[in-house]
Amino acid sequence: MAVQRFDLSDRETETWDFLCECGDERCERWITLTLAQYEALRERDEPILAAGHTVGLAALAPRKAHALARDGG
Repeated sequence: MAVQRFDLSDRETETWDFLCECGDERCERWITLTLAQYEALRERDEPILAAGHTVGLAALAPRKAHALARDGG
């Protein structure tokens, strides 16, 4: 197997900082999430957004294209 998932169960409370994915090129907000929170967003194909931010049209198009390609159109 080329990819192996690591056991991070001992790091449940460890947090990481992620840049907001709202698509506004001026946005510099960082969001702190646990790895479980990050993975839950990715499983639902949801962006990481700062409080009050929404995904702009410029950022939405690539996400929709990726979802269509992943799901087979």
